[in-house]
Amino acid sequence: MSSVVIVIPIFFFIVLAGMSLYWQHELVNNDPLSVNSLMLVHAGVVILLSLGHVVFLTQIRRYINHLVESRDNNHLLAQQKTAILREEIRQHKAARSELQRLATHDQLTGARNRRHFRDTLISEIERYKRYRNDFSLLIIDLDNFQNINELYGHDCGDFVLQKFAQYIQKNLRQSDVFVRYGGQEFAIIATSTEVDSATRFANNLCQSIETQAIHYETTTIHVTVSIGVASPSLIDEISSQNLVNASESALRQAKQLGRNQAWCFSKQSQ
Repeated sequence: MSSVVIVIPIFFFIVLAGMSLYWQHELVNNDPLSVNSLMLVHAGVVILLSLGHVVFLTQIRRYINHLVESRDNNHLLAQQKTAILREEIRQHKAARSELQRLATHDQLTGARNRRHFRDTLISEIERYKRYRNDFSLLIIDLDNFQNINELYGHDCGDFVLQKFAQYIQKNLRQSDVFVRYGGQEFAIIATSTEVDSATRFANNLCQSIETQAIHYETTTIHVTVSIGVASPSLIDEISSQNLVNASESALRQAKQLGRNQAWCFSKQSQ
């Protein structure tokens, strides 16, 4: 298209130059017969120039329309590519967020997982060593949970775990960390909480859970829990593993005393 626009003016310029040379030749010869020929040639040149002008303007208009159409198409294509890119970025962010959630959460209950529990517990231990800001660790076990799986099936057991986790999370502070510790065991890292307050909370939790009815299909299920409580201030050699061992020791004591209760770790019980 651009080559046509350039060639047409050059072509007519060459024609006009040729005609001018021819006129000069005829005038020099002073041939009366050439006057009519010159008039005819002049008229022809005018017609050719007029036609060339029309063709030239037509080509220019087409070329401009082509440029405008190309610009609009490129703009539309750019918008489409931008929309696709934004959607891919959104999907990438959603996928990354979901991967991060799966890396730190239990898929069944939505509680935090053991990996997050370990990292958080180590951080809280280090904070306690630095500032002596006490916190408490509660390890919770659903009493006789295996009986639910045996009587009603594992789907029912999973449903009970989900409802139990939802209930616990509703009763925690935002700063507390709730973890599925393993199987039917859960844990709570109660930040900035003295062990006496944590033990009272644990006993109240046992009582409230006992009154909750879980409805699965046509079955109504009641569960109880045993809870072991410990804090760094109660152990001699402070470490995350020693704190876990202390809470598990208190949990075993609670089960030995009849379940459905909370027990606080003490050195005398060891």
